Amino acid sequence: MPTNVSETTQGTITLLTISGDLDQLSEAEMARRLDDLVTRGVKQLVIDLSDVTLIDSAGIGGLVLLVKRMRAQDGDVKLSGIRGQPAELLKRLRLDRAFDVHGDVDSAVKAYAVSQA
Repeated sequence: MPTNVSETTQGTITLLTISGDLDQLSEAEMARRLDDLVTRGVKQLVIDLSDVTLIDSAGIGGLVLLVKRMRAQDGDVKLSGIRGQPAELLKRLRLDRAFDVHGDVDSAVKAYAVSQA
């Protein structure tokens, strides 16, 4: 399934909504999009994965790289809405402990408000 990405902002938070497959075929385009976010100085990012149907090792690698780059620039990434195969893969790899994972976009956005209080 082709990957679609949309970007919106809510105040200082950038919301990236991804749908489709996050795999080797889409990873290069995703890497360019995510690199652009880091280059623009985005500090608070929520990635909505609720419509991602499949994620493979390339997709996982891209997420890990993004989190490392964002943290190196004093930024933060929160993942939201992960379910199905992507959630199972994160759990098997124990990355659900390494990423800041939230059930939905609203709870991820609210977590930024709490951390700033």
